[in-house]
Amino acid sequence: MRRTLQNILCGTLLFTLSTFLSMKNADGQTTQIHNITMKEADKEMDRAQNIYSERLNTLHLGFQPTDFGLSIGYSRRITPQFGLYSFLSKGTYIAPPDFLSDNFEKSRVGHFKISLGGMLYTRIDYYGKAFIIGGSTYSFNNKKNYRPGSMNEKGLRKLSFEFGAGATIEKIGLGVLFDALKGESNVFMNFAF
Repeated sequence: MRRTLQNILCGTLLFTLSTFLSMKNADGQTTQIHNITMKEADKEMDRAQNIYSERLNTLHLGFQPTDFGLSIGYSRRITPQFGLYSFLSKGTYIAPPDFLSDNFEKSRVGHFKISLGGMLYTRIDYYGKAFIIGGSTYSFNNKKNYRPGSMNEKGLRKLSFEFGAGATIEKIGLGVLFDALKGESNVFMNFAF
């Protein structure tokens, strides 16, 4: 259906453009300055859709400000409008020091997080692509130096979900993921290859 709407819009635009580009000569006959056929218009649209067909893989490098964590990810376009992604991240939650205790210890929880999900490409044109991203996460928490009650327990959930958006221009882009249940984010750069 999207392709049909694109063809109708492109045909209407091209008809309007060719009407404006036609002129009357001295004999009163109409001469076309530029005539674009529907076949040529389809070819141009296919070129715009396939401009990233060679760049199906994307590497993501990210930073998580909440826990000063780093992440690395990979995504693969399956169809022109849909792809899959995965992230692996490592960080450490640090609670403020407990000034009531004798040694002013900080409570620390190191964690690894695995994220898996899908990407919906909303716009693909000559200059880049935009996408919406969403998936689920699973966290492995190391509570060795954790004092119960020293930090918000929602950050220690094992299962959660995340959503976000981003854009890639040529080969480089930016994106952001937000985990609504844990209240943390991941800001990442894209490198398409």
